[in-house]
Amino acid sequence: PMAGDALAAPTPRASYLDQARTAPPRLRIGLVTQRADGGEVSPEVVDAARRTALLCEELGHVVEETELAHDAEAMMGGFATLMGVSLLADVQHRLAELGRELRDDDLEPFTRMIHDHYRATMTPVDVYDALAAVQRAGWQLGAQLRDLDLLLTPTLPLPVPELGHLDTTDPAAMWQRGGDYSSFTALANATGMPAMSLPAGLDSAGLPLGAHFLGDLGAEGTLLALAAQLEEARPWPLLAPSYR
Repeated sequence: PMAGDALAAPTPRASYLDQARTAPPRLRIGLVTQRADGGEVSPEVVDAARRTALLCEELGHVVEETELAHDAEAMMGGFATLMGVSLLADVQHRLAELGRELRDDDLEPFTRMIHDHYRATMTPVDVYDALAAVQRAGWQLGAQLRDLDLLLTPTLPLPVPELGHLDTTDPAAMWQRGGDYSSFTALANATGMPAMSLPAGLDSAGLPLGAHFLGDLGAEGTLLALAAQLEEARPWPLLAPSYR
């Protein structure tokens, strides 16, 4: 951390390269197969996470099933607000550099919808409440990680969708469907906790599945050490399946 930082994470005990070259200690890993918001999780992605959990056990780690302990609705609402604030700031700063107003073709339709929505509705209290909501989620997950080193979830709750299912030119579809694919990865995006997604096989359509690990603040070295160990035990493909 820089001197005077308002927020900081623990200083790494060694370089990330050195930690990736060192086998991790015996880890306690919590396997999560259900979304905190109660939404759909495909059996295929659950199977991929369980296969990764089994490999972790074969490598000597302890895996136990658990559930996410944070308020998903509050966290996602706060996270959406903060993303809207960030987008507004990015756009306004860029327009100031360009010395002009926003044009109709500057932003993709979905991005423009988010921009216009938050520009019209955002208040200082909304920003304050959003920061508080994601901090509460971080505290809740941090408390859960007192008894665990890492959480393991599927990367995406659902298999890779067909082209067009998530289409940024169709704002309504993105608004309705986008959250279904980010419920696990949003944990790290909202709280700032370190996370990684590792290859976890292919689905029935031959498309990749992922296993998502999340740790408390400062756990980057643990994640890298585990990634290297898992890759050595079960080497990952260097080319996409269709190019073999």
